[in-house]
Amino acid sequence: MYRDHGHEVIPIFYNVEPSEVRNQSGKFGEVFNRSSAKDQPENEAWRVALRKAGTISSWHVGNDARW
Repeated sequence: MYRDHGHEVIPIFYNVEPSEVRNQSGKFGEVFNRSSAKDQPENEAWRVALRKAGTISSWHVGNDARW
């Protein structure tokens, strides 16, 4: 969990590894780069935010989890 300006952030990585989000690599990176090319000014802010989100401690929940 990450706290910033009174907000709590709990990233949820669904069908993607945190390292792919952090590094904008793999399938996630392909889609991110394709879609972010349309809006260059916000690109770097998103990259920084995703790198930060990918480093936040998290729990790994496998596909076999029973809720």
